[in-house]
Amino acid sequence: MYRRRGGFGRLEERALIFRLLKGRFPPLDTKSFAAKCRGNQAREASWNWALQRHEDMEGVREIQNHFIEALRHDKQLNLAGVDAESLFAVR
Repeated sequence: MYRRRGGFGRLEERALIFRLLKGRFPPLDTKSFAAKCRGNQAREASWNWALQRHEDMEGVREIQNHFIEALRHDKQLNLAGVDAESLFAVR
């Protein structure tokens, strides 16, 4: 992915992850989980801009399925299950 000045960057990646997870697990669509995904450095306007870029996605269900499967097999996260509660507890 490209860095901030050239296009996509970490903020946009975090916004995409938030979009995928809140769409699949509605209990994660909270201010506290959004703040966790946003991080400490991004301003509100930048975060909102990044979220808007991922609002209407074609084939979002298939992307969610692949992303959830990747989370399930991620040895670094080592999640017991891929659900809203487990994901919210990730630091």
